[in-house]
Amino acid sequence: MGCTSERGNDCNSDNEPVHQVTLSSYSIGKYPVTQKQWQAIMGSNRSHFKGDNLPVENVSYYDVQDLLQS
Repeated sequence: MGCTSERGNDCNSDNEPVHQVTLSSYSIGKYPVTQKQWQAIMGSNRSHFKGDNLPVENVSYYDVQDLLQS
């Protein structure tokens, strides 16, 4: 994890140093969260490309954390 030399000058200081990360366990959804699902849970939809069955976008890490706590 981190910014490798292949990225050249496209690295930020918070991407360094390069290091190995091992996850003991994690969960991942099989399908993206749709805008309809997001709206039903969060009560809003800030997606730019609108459509009930489109994936939600324009959400931050913190927005997703709020969704997971709901």
